[in-house]
Amino acid sequence: MKTLFYLFVALASFLLVLPAAATAVEYHVANQITLTWDVTPPNNAGEKIEYAIYIAPSGDKSTPVKLWQGPLLEYTVTLTDEGLFIFGLETIRLIDNNGTFEEVSKAAIGWSDDPVVAPAPFGVRHYLPPGMGSGFGVK
Repeated sequence: MKTLFYLFVALASFLLVLPAAATAVEYHVANQITLTWDVTPPNNAGEKIEYAIYIAPSGDKSTPVKLWQGPLLEYTVTLTDEGLFIFGLETIRLIDNNGTFEEVSKAAIGWSDDPVVAPAPFGVRHYLPPGMGSGFGVK
C-alpha cells in the first residue's frame, strides 16, 4: 500500500511539473523582432478587422504601451530600451459608417507569454551596446 502511495505522489509531482515546463517563456536576445499572427475574419459585410501591438516589461502588464495599429498581419518592433519585454496583440472590429470606419469593439489583449495566445510563449531580452572604447593608441 505504501508503494502505491509513493507511486501516486511521484506521478502527481511529475504531472504538476510537466505543464510548467511545456509553457515556459522563451526569451530571444534581439534588438529587433518581427511579430506575426493569424487573420481574424470580419463578422459581417461592411466591417473590417485591425490589430494593435503592445509592449510591456515582462511581469508587468499594468501599463502596456501601444506601438501600432493597422490591418497588416505582421509588425516589426525595434527596441531602444534595455530590458526583458513581452508583446500584446489586440483585435479591433470596425464598421463602415457612411464611408468612415469606426471602432465598435475589441478583444482583450493577448500576450506573447500566454500559451493560449502564443503556442510557443516568447519575449525579448534587449541589451544596449556598450560604450565606445577610448584611449585607443599605440604602445
